[in-house]
Amino acid sequence: MNMIDEKVEITEENIDEMCQLAEKVVDELHFYYQCYDADGRRIMEKYREWERMRPYDFLKKMEAISKEEPNAVLLFNLFRRGDDFLYVHRYTKEDIIPWVEPIIPKALQLFRNGEVHIDFVVGKSVPDDYLIAAFARAVRTEMMFHAGMKEVKNSGPRYLLLLEDPNCHDRDEWRGIYFDDVNLRRAFERVSSELEELKKNDEHYRSFRVGIWQFLSISDLDYELFSEVYDKKVEIFNDDDFVRERQEISEVSPEYLACFKEK
Repeated sequence: MNMIDEKVEITEENIDEMCQLAEKVVDELHFYYQCYDADGRRIMEKYREWERMRPYDFLKKMEAISKEEPNAVLLFNLFRRGDDFLYVHRYTKEDIIPWVEPIIPKALQLFRNGEVHIDFVVGKSVPDDYLIAAFARAVRTEMMFHAGMKEVKNSGPRYLLLLEDPNCHDRDEWRGIYFDDVNLRRAFERVSSELEELKKNDEHYRSFRVGIWQFLSISDLDYELFSEVYDKKVEIFNDDDFVRERQEISEVSPEYLACFKEK
């Protein structure tokens, strides 16, 4: 084993490193379950193929293999089944282990065999029960992340308030994110007054205006329609653009918002 591939062996005493490794194992089984054989050894050619996939193709691949190997999408479906954040927060390992039991054997292999792309590998002295508990904890963390995303998506409109330069958006200045019309209007009026003062004293702000942008979430159920309507846009997506498949942002004129119509 060369120095680049050398792993640091960890035990129960290396809590931070064990958490990092557990999170990485969850990620691998979430996205690349089929890229490892029964012994947790990476199937290199298939792994490289998946790494190059665009997000849209990846979701299609996940849908197809779910019919062939249900365990391959076990975590994918678990994270997206819609659990509420407050419930997930209280889940124990006893709750989670039965849900992930079919993939635990492969998870244990990934903890121990050094195939995961991270600097740590678990020592032989660490019992399986400890690793299963660490794995369950990492699964719960990921479930909390998705539950939080669901809570935000269902929280209603979200607005971004900017001091923006229409001629060069690289100069835009962030002023806040607002979840209700009342606070948005108050902030808009405050920032508008601020801008008037800035324009008097600084030529840099002469072309600026106060802009309101609304976040528009796109649910998984709408994804097919979204991909058809924006087919050309989907074609140029890469892995770094995944967030844009789930959320759009568009500018809103104040006169179209109910709070600005009220006197």
